[in-house]
Amino acid sequence: MILAGFEGKLNLGKVILTFFVLLLVIECFSQDTLLVKPEPESRNWQIFPIIAANPETSWIFGVGAIFTFRNDDIIETDFRRVSTYTPLLIYTLRNQFLIENLFDYYNKGWNINAELRFASFPDRFFGIGSYTDAAYEKYDNKQFRFKTSARKKVGKKWFIGAHVDANYDVPNNFEEGYVLDTSNVEGEEGGLFWGMGPSMIFDSRNNTIFPTKGVWIKCESAYYPDGLGNDFQTNRYSLDVRKYLPIGKRDVVALRAFFAHNSGNDIPYTKMEELGGDEKIRGFHSQRYIDKAVIYAQAEYRFTIWRFIGMAAFAGAGDVYNDKWDFTNPKFGGGLGLRVQVLPKERLNLRIDYAIGTDWQNGFYLGFQEAF
Repeated sequence: MILAGFEGKLNLGKVILTFFVLLLVIECFSQDTLLVKPEPESRNWQIFPIIAANPETSWIFGVGAIFTFRNDDIIETDFRRVSTYTPLLIYTLRNQFLIENLFDYYNKGWNINAELRFASFPDRFFGIGSYTDAAYEKYDNKQFRFKTSARKKVGKKWFIGAHVDANYDVPNNFEEGYVLDTSNVEGEEGGLFWGMGPSMIFDSRNNTIFPTKGVWIKCESAYYPDGLGNDFQTNRYSLDVRKYLPIGKRDVVALRAFFAHNSGNDIPYTKMEELGGDEKIRGFHSQRYIDKAVIYAQAEYRFTIWRFIGMAAFAGAGDVYNDKWDFTNPKFGGGLGLRVQVLPKERLNLRIDYAIGTDWQNGFYLGFQEAF
């Protein structure tokens, strides 16, 4: 989960504030927690304060947390998978807010995921397509999002089931005279967008939080019907492939390839495929490039420097496109990151990443758990 992200021109004040958050986080843990081998407990809470600022929100205050636990029963698996619950609450001095809850649960051969998000927060619109420029318009978006999936273990490493994706957006406060204010962009009036479909995962990782070997593959499709309260209609297909290669006893190279495609033309811009942000090639804003389809690949080398301190070097390339794949204008991003191990037993890290993207865009990210 990302606790804070700043994308665009780097602001020294933001960097200082973010490192201040890091110091607060480290202060929250006793020396024993960080340096001494923990007792074999199955449940752990970690809480993180958030203090930041930027021109669109003024001062930001909030709290994030992560709860990790392992269940006692093991159903035909090579390891006891770690379940996680990560709530996040943010409030700004301009009466903006973000409430988010992420849940990844393993028990009795089942894997259940859920994401619940309720927000009234500023956003940016750069346009649609691969060739948009860096100019953007600001707007606010009131958003409700609920995603959930339930998969049953089949064999030793397969999980098969179904997922539901429901979204309700109300974009508002468009800048006068700009595209969202003057043009007919699909989704600018907001509305309900929901769908469901099959979901399948192959998982041979040795850990769910910080894997050092194995493969994780997720294949999904979703049908967003015409009618039944839906304001938009499409079919979505996605494939997410991740591979982890151990380097020595503690280091790892992580690889990821991702593809997603939406059919039809009735897709709200707020739900188009994105390239950028915290997970999909760091270095530019999550809404910087959007379209009906996206494809990208990433690589990251995660290594230990000293005891509970580590670093990561990462790079990626990809692009968005419409109906026809045109990889003539690829986007690139890469950077370095600092890792602070806050839960040694599970190798749960607080991460701070700085990345530079195409056209010297950049991003600064603070969060916990790895990007992929």
